[in-house]
Amino acid sequence: MVYSGAIESGVVSGDPNGDVERTALSLGLRFDDGEAVNTRMRIEFINDDAPEADVNTILISGLLRYEFSDQSRIVADLDAMFNTSASESLPQGDYTDFVIGYAFRPILDDKFNLLARYQYLDDMFGQKLDGDTGEGPLQRSHIVSIDGEYDASPRWTLGAKLGARLTDSAADADSPLLANDAWLAVATARYHIVNEWDMLLEARNLTTIQADTADFGALVGVYRQVGPAVMIGGSYNFGSFSDDLADLVADDRGAEINLIARF
Repeated sequence: MVYSGAIESGVVSGDPNGDVERTALSLGLRFDDGEAVNTRMRIEFINDDAPEADVNTILISGLLRYEFSDQSRIVADLDAMFNTSASESLPQGDYTDFVIGYAFRPILDDKFNLLARYQYLDDMFGQKLDGDTGEGPLQRSHIVSIDGEYDASPRWTLGAKLGARLTDSAADADSPLLANDAWLAVATARYHIVNEWDMLLEARNLTTIQADTADFGALVGVYRQVGPAVMIGGSYNFGSFSDDLADLVADDRGAEINLIARF
């Protein structure tokens, strides 16, 4: 077990309302048994004495990896932030993002890979909007998904993803939280063209429960293998939504650059 700690004191310049005097205290620990368990945790307390307000913030981060065997493991990740007051430049709000996932990747016969995932997201700051300085919707969500891939032949890999979201969301901090549940289904086909080049085709469906809508989308991408477990390429999303159920804003149509890594 390794323990760490730090104390910082200084001035943050650049705020149009004046300098911010900051004092921070952090404590952390890390443990790695060299075999199955790898974990770390850090908590930080920050006091910002700004001209218009005194803001106290608590930051928590943590990571846990546990290997059941060489072919299956569980990973949990936590990021959280809580503050007690607000100012014009430092908004008030709590944020918690906890994710736990289970991965199964056989060693002797790796044709089939499986990933199961649960996420709890409590975002009272508001989702960032593309091309907009304002804040997007707030949410408190439970999200579960299962994702699998199967190598049907040396050239074709077929996959599917199913996800469900139980959510209370609001358009902004002045609006009440209302139910906004949804289902996501994705079908994937990857074709190995030649050497290290792959083509990806995806069909997507997002069904919202309370709004009673069903949106369909498609994605096309081309990727190049740059290592045993890394691919880089580009894709174009023809739908307005992504395959991330925590994304409540339908602004995802267009091109993007992707980096895919397997661990």
